[in-house]
Amino acid sequence: MASVMMRFLVLGGPLCCVLGSYAVGLPNPPKISKHTWHVITTLILIVFTVVLSWDNIQSSWNPDMAEDAGSLVQRSADLVQWIQNNVAQDAVFYSDFVTLSTIKLGSDRAIVIHPQYENKALRARAEEIYRMYGHTKLRTVARSASALNATHLVLQRRHCEWQTGGGMSFTELVDKAGREHDQLFCHIVHTPPASIFFELIYYNFEYSVFRILRSGEKPRSFLPHRYVSTVLANDPSAGHNLCNYAAFMEQHFNAHKNSEVLYEGALKATNTTQDAQCLDNHAIHLDEDLGLVEPARRFYKAAVRAGPQMGNVLGDYAYFLHLQEDPSAIPTFDKAVAASPQNPHVLCSYAAVLLSNSQIAGARSKASTMYETARKIDPSDQCVRDLANTFLRR
Repeated sequence: MASVMMRFLVLGGPLCCVLGSYAVGLPNPPKISKHTWHVITTLILIVFTVVLSWDNIQSSWNPDMAEDAGSLVQRSADLVQWIQNNVAQDAVFYSDFVTLSTIKLGSDRAIVIHPQYENKALRARAEEIYRMYGHTKLRTVARSASALNATHLVLQRRHCEWQTGGGMSFTELVDKAGREHDQLFCHIVHTPPASIFFELIYYNFEYSVFRILRSGEKPRSFLPHRYVSTVLANDPSAGHNLCNYAAFMEQHFNAHKNSEVLYEGALKATNTTQDAQCLDNHAIHLDEDLGLVEPARRFYKAAVRAGPQMGNVLGDYAYFLHLQEDPSAIPTFDKAVAASPQNPHVLCSYAAVLLSNSQIAGARSKASTMYETARKIDPSDQCVRDLANTFLRR
């Protein structure tokens, strides 16, 4: 039975545990002692477990993926806390299995489906609900949610970007039930036309929460200033969420005017709630793409305040200061290297700056050492490749 259950096929570890408990109870073959039989069985199971669970093992050892998983856990906790503090107890949530399980367990709100209860009707309901992650019309999802008396819809946006093991995207899998629109629902639900069905009330790096408008209810247009005020008043992670929502709107919809209001709102949040990397990315955009030096300076400073130990943020700010011929560029670079001594981009950028400051004693020697360290760490870094002729020719 275990061998044909999808959950065990996906998770090789549990399958091996079941098989192991069965194997050790088997009588040992003739001419093999019980001890030897157990050793052989154990070694086979260890090899089998490693082979089946190799992807999970790699994920555990990969710091980037571990950080990503940690982010999901934190954002899920933020979502549950926000629901507990801001959503009525009689609310009914409409979303995917995993998200609804989290909401039910963490906030004790009603949900429309649960993975532990299954029959033919519920499977059909789940298939209908999951269309929110495909190319589905706003009206279709709104009608489905209203039919289930749902009051709130929650999108876990990474579902719109998932790839299955077979190379098919999660949305392609969902679209097998029918494709109605040329854009993904999880994108168009964030646009003005969606306001007749849904009202965005919460956004973080993983989730978007919408209030589902009742039949006949007058829609409310998205007003960024009003949204910023609400978030600053009610969201303990206001700075992080406002900045990332601004980046999302800018990336997907080129909504520059609304995005700037959201970015400015993020600056009003306390330093402890701000996302230093997001602020830094926007500062780079203002500086390098738009040539807006003073606005960029404000966001660079905010990024440094939010992440004073983030070497890449300090390095970006230091290079900006260098371009503005600010004497504090070198001390800021020193702080960046101290914070991230193995960051190849910071080391390479500092090396480039030192080359242009020949009046600094030992600048060329120090620059060469930093560049060589950066090249050993990551020869594919853009800065390392750009300066290859400058340093390797010498």
